[in-house]
Amino acid sequence: MKETLSKPIICFYIGYTPDFISTTKGVYGAELALKSLAEEFSLTHNVYIFGKCISDNKIGNIQFFNSNSLNQFMNFHTVDVMIVSRYINYFIEFDNKAVKTYIWFHDVLAQPAWNGMFFPDNAKFLLQNIIHNVNGIVVLTEWHRNIVRKYYSNIDPSKIFIIGNAIDVSRYDKKVERVKNRFIYTSNPVRGLKYLVDNFASIRNEIPDAELFVYRGDEDFGDENQTLLETIKTTEYIKFMGRVENESLAEHQMTADFWYYPTAWAETFCISALEAMAAGCICITSDIAALTDTIGDRGVLLRENIYSDEYSKEALDKIIEFSKNEELKETFRNKGIEWAKNQSWPIRINEWLNMIGYEPIQPNITVKLMCNWTDHKTLLSIYKRFCEPGGRWGDVIFTDNEKADFYCIINFPRSDEYWEREKSILLSMEELQNRKTYFPNEWIIPKRDHFFNYFFKRNSIEWHLDKTYSELLTMKIEKTKVLSSVTSSEYRLPGHVKRINMISHFVQENLDFDLYGRSNKFNFKNYIGSLPDYTKDAGIFPYKYTIACENAYVDNYFTEKLVDAVLGECLCFYYGCPNISSHIDDRAYILINADDPEGSLQIIKDSIDNGEWEKRIDIIKQEKMKILNKLQLIPIVESIVTGKIETENFYEDCSIRVINLERRKDRWNAFVEHANNIQFKNYTRFDATDGKSLIMDDEMMTIFRIEDEFVGKRWPQLTHNYFAGVLGCAMSHMRMWQETSNSNNDFIVLEDDVQLDTDFNKKFNNIYSDIKGDQKWDILYLDFYDDEHGETLYGDTFIYDGVMQFSKAMRLFGGGTCGYVLRPKGAIKLLQLVKQFGIKQPVDHFMIDHFDTLCVYKTVPHLVTSTIYGINGTDTDIQNCTTVIPH
Repeated sequence: MKETLSKPIICFYIGYTPDFISTTKGVYGAELALKSLAEEFSLTHNVYIFGKCISDNKIGNIQFFNSNSLNQFMNFHTVDVMIVSRYINYFIEFDNKAVKTYIWFHDVLAQPAWNGMFFPDNAKFLLQNIIHNVNGIVVLTEWHRNIVRKYYSNIDPSKIFIIGNAIDVSRYDKKVERVKNRFIYTSNPVRGLKYLVDNFASIRNEIPDAELFVYRGDEDFGDENQTLLETIKTTEYIKFMGRVENESLAEHQMTADFWYYPTAWAETFCISALEAMAAGCICITSDIAALTDTIGDRGVLLRENIYSDEYSKEALDKIIEFSKNEELKETFRNKGIEWAKNQSWPIRINEWLNMIGYEPIQPNITVKLMCNWTDHKTLLSIYKRFCEPGGRWGDVIFTDNEKADFYCIINFPRSDEYWEREKSILLSMEELQNRKTYFPNEWIIPKRDHFFNYFFKRNSIEWHLDKTYSELLTMKIEKTKVLSSVTSSEYRLPGHVKRINMISHFVQENLDFDLYGRSNKFNFKNYIGSLPDYTKDAGIFPYKYTIACENAYVDNYFTEKLVDAVLGECLCFYYGCPNISSHIDDRAYILINADDPEGSLQIIKDSIDNGEWEKRIDIIKQEKMKILNKLQLIPIVESIVTGKIETENFYEDCSIRVINLERRKDRWNAFVEHANNIQFKNYTRFDATDGKSLIMDDEMMTIFRIEDEFVGKRWPQLTHNYFAGVLGCAMSHMRMWQETSNSNNDFIVLEDDVQLDTDFNKKFNNIYSDIKGDQKWDILYLDFYDDEHGETLYGDTFIYDGVMQFSKAMRLFGGGTCGYVLRPKGAIKLLQLVKQFGIKQPVDHFMIDHFDTLCVYKTVPHLVTSTIYGINGTDTDIQNCTTVIPH
């Protein structure tokens, strides 16, 4: 394996910029531009951001530091590029050792603030004295460059570069219903909102259904604009939406008809204007500053002075004109959208990279593909169609040589193939039951740590169309027919039987469709003919709709049956992967049910009658790009070997609660110390119910009353005996279930005496990444006492590396609640069982009693442990508290 080449270092100094990285809501303007540009630079550079108002943090590939460590950082690192964003006090406070330095002007002129004071004349003299050590000044528009050149007249014009701001154009690549006569405002309130609010009544007089939606936070108004804020919040036709996340804001912008921005502010670019055009708004604003460049002829630039009556009249006349002329609207709307599409950060980053003189190093990593059904050279000849031209993807070349930097194994390797385990990436095209039937034992559930990477989130996918990646990207597909199905005559597996029975029903009911397959064993009258391997084109491309049914109905398993349909721009009537919407937008297909052929037939007829293909083709094309560029095998392999692939982080998806009694601070302190030692974090103390203070009221008696001689399926005569410790434990977990049931997160539930594996973070992260997309399970035990023989005694089975599923068999051994992961749906089921049966035994026995109705997994080996039963003086508040609660 070739040595990984280190990236060059690029640093941003952002001075007094507020701590935008800690906000949970949207980021605007210059901060948004900084965040976006830094993310783009992180693909080619190691990126560090230093500022006076931020704390040390790491988000994605970007490292944030308080600027008090900047000098030290430059002493120990070679900074290839320093970008001074706004605040040029950098040149006074820090010893600039960067190889290249650029100043990024967001404001009209240099930002002169420093320690509560200001450099005179907008830092003209400071800039004059340091410009010889600066490689360039970045301005945002032609208007901006002219202003900077005029004011700082001593600067060499060749050092001034125009690189505009940009947006994430993908956020606007969706279908959103537009609301006629809706206006939107997203800029800083001081830049024109008061004028807009004051004059909006005159717009309402002419357009009675006009509404104004304002998207800024309360904190953006400041003390001086509280009256304005109150007016906005109390005016019926003005909707105050607050600050929203950028992803959501894009959808809100796309609902708007108008972006009317009456301003006297000297914008240097105006990202809000660009966003409005991308969203398809009709843009109307003042003919001043950089708005002349950003809006240009794609909107209306008001010529009158904003402080004159003529300004508001000119604006109103234009708004009325557009409101009455949808054709005029569409002309301007389309011009704005088309221009905005090319103002993306991936395009803009190339301008920055060219300016700084970046020359990428192409390491040419080689990967050998191999599988169980053919030799590696034949496989490559087939799979080259999935690659970019030249049999490559980015920096990765797929080779037919015997040896390579990496080896990609699909399913398992043939015995005559050369590969090296520590350099191997393993993917499977089959779901678990098929693997159990056809795979050698060691390849059914392989050990993750035996390979460089084991991709287990879903099966590997390919396509069986006779078109290359490049052809599918660019070809125009003409639809001349209505409905097809490419279906084999296999009738062995349950999925085969369901599929043939459903097709048979469609034929009997005279559904008009063309059927293709290797043979026509069942003599269907709709049969057209066979299609060669990897050449399903004739059965897909001419058709608007197609029918596809998988061999297996399993989470995270879908095949070319759906992939071919989407790549062929068909709307697929699909039966298969239950959680397919986790992978492909559910608007790109229509679900049918092979167990209900008649219902499926009606869905197909109704969908065709309603013209669903025409309504959904844009989404289908969007998902086609996702499959080609992200989901198929080749980009997955490239992402793994280049380190780009996103790894799961359970801390982002799981809430963590540690159950602890208020009177047992000693145990809480011990847990905190233990957690710190293994770097376990983000947990929250959950106040346990103290059994010693419980009173058996009517509600508790409903849950815990013991009336029958037999109280459980497992140990029929083992009751909780109304012991205070046992009931306190049960109440604690029930309250935990209640919290989980009201959440969207999975919950890691730990008792305070638990000991976590010293490598818990890595091991659990691996396991959770495997099972996160598995929709079946309700509970994952991290420990289960007396469980050494679960496989042989009860039939527990491995389903993932390190994870077994409990069988439905009643077990005499095993238990405990010291550590488990609970899904919201699992919590709801447990609470329903409590309501139905009550809890008449210890809570761990209650849970085990219902393994036959729950889907329960366990980690093997266990990831947590805890000493039990009070043996040898073990400190337990459950077993040692045998006080009986009066009942």
